[in-house]
Amino acid sequence: MARIQTTDENHRYQKNYDDMLISRLFIFSSMNFYVPMLFIAFDYRNERNYDDLFSLMLTQMAFKQVGLNVVEIVLPVLKQRLP
Repeated sequence: MARIQTTDENHRYQKNYDDMLISRLFIFSSMNFYVPMLFIAFDYRNERNYDDLFSLMLTQMAFKQVGLNVVEIVLPVLKQRLP
């Protein structure tokens, strides 16, 4: 969606296109990551029960950390083995 919107703007210079695409990708990624947590934190039906918020944050941050560590370990091995 970010690429389509940025392409539809028909930027004159590649730098402007790249800057706008980067900012849109950042906005969409941060919204996808933080909106569920904000919804749980400020939902009036939650009644100060933050167990769901804690479990959501824990799983997101743990999976992100584990995923980044796996990529950090596996990527150099794959680069070394492939010609």
